[in-house]
Amino acid sequence: MTIMAELKGRSIDHLVLPVASLDIARKRYEALGFQVAPIGLHPFCTENACSWFDNETYLEPLAIKDYEVYQASFDKGIPFVRQDQQYRELVGDDGFSIIAFSTNDAERDYDHFVKTSYGYERLFEFSRPGKTKDGDDCTYSFKGAFAIDKANERFSAFTLERYNVPSLKDAPISKHPNKAMGVTGITLIADNPIEHEAYLNEICGVLADETEFQYQLGNAQLAVLTPQAFEAHYGYAAPQGNELKAYCVEIAVNGLDVLLRLAKQNGNDYKRIETTSVTKLIIPPCEGQGFVLSFTDVTKK
Repeated sequence: MTIMAELKGRSIDHLVLPVASLDIARKRYEALGFQVAPIGLHPFCTENACSWFDNETYLEPLAIKDYEVYQASFDKGIPFVRQDQQYRELVGDDGFSIIAFSTNDAERDYDHFVKTSYGYERLFEFSRPGKTKDGDDCTYSFKGAFAIDKANERFSAFTLERYNVPSLKDAPISKHPNKAMGVTGITLIADNPIEHEAYLNEICGVLADETEFQYQLGNAQLAVLTPQAFEAHYGYAAPQGNELKAYCVEIAVNGLDVLLRLAKQNGNDYKRIETTSVTKLIIPPCEGQGFVLSFTDVTKK
């Protein structure tokens, strides 16, 4: 991808969200009105319980299934495991560690990241059993290219090429009681965001907006705020420090009524932000959800 030639950047595929326990994460997401898929197992013994959306993005709560196999995969240098373990050691078991962008050529992206000094030493590839949209057995295969900034150990990104993986757009698994439609934005934080511009340009595949430090991605927006600006915007404090940290996921919803009812019913802390142009429900981090969730009501015009 030639950055200067693009008006929009890469599209988000999914977000990697480390958790200590999938059981706790599932209870948390279901309490917020998400449908959560059955557990999926990676060959390097991480496991997930995803929430898929109609805009073909998804959330991936990720836990460790078998630590011995996981550690052996780390020792073999598998990039996904290396980044996951580094995040857990530095930040903890609940958080938001990685953005996965979609691509149709992971090898091209790998070569590009290497040339820009952000490439990992190898691609990563794996396959696992899956289901077709009709429920038949099949094999999903994946190839990924990581882009890593050594100055930022708490955040990374990769591009992901898929083989034989069906679209779940309009599938029953992508329908949610809270009327969630998909990921539409991500907010990163850093004390001095501009210091990270070169790396972000490369992973986003587009230059930042000239008037605001944000990126127009193919299917979402990515913003970078200082901790002070984050608190002013979302109403909750954010970690300090100049390393990049992914700390908020924006979700579009077709109305806030179900979310408000569930939040009150379950005793969840939340803030409702309403302006003339937008209404949002902001949910702070907790066990099983180590980042801020911001729900935007798309029915408000």
